[in-house]
Amino acid sequence: MHKIIIKIIPHNKQRYDSSDDFWVDWKGNWQFRVSKMPKWEYTACVLIHPLVEGILTHKKGIKWEDIDDWD
Repeated sequence: MHKIIIKIIPHNKQRYDSSDDFWVDWKGNWQFRVSKMPKWEYTACVLIHPLVEGILTHKKGIKWEDIDDWD
């Protein structure tokens, strides 16, 4: 793993209709996008889900592409 890059973006800029998204880019960086919520605390709480999911699936050897296919 190289870097973890987190960006807070407008919801309509997500790749699909979800409040969070994550993937590994071509450099090996973990990319996270979280929809901006009315309060920063809400945004931070939403970020916890993809971070935990990313860590656990990486540890178990589950490909993130498989998660995208399932979603």
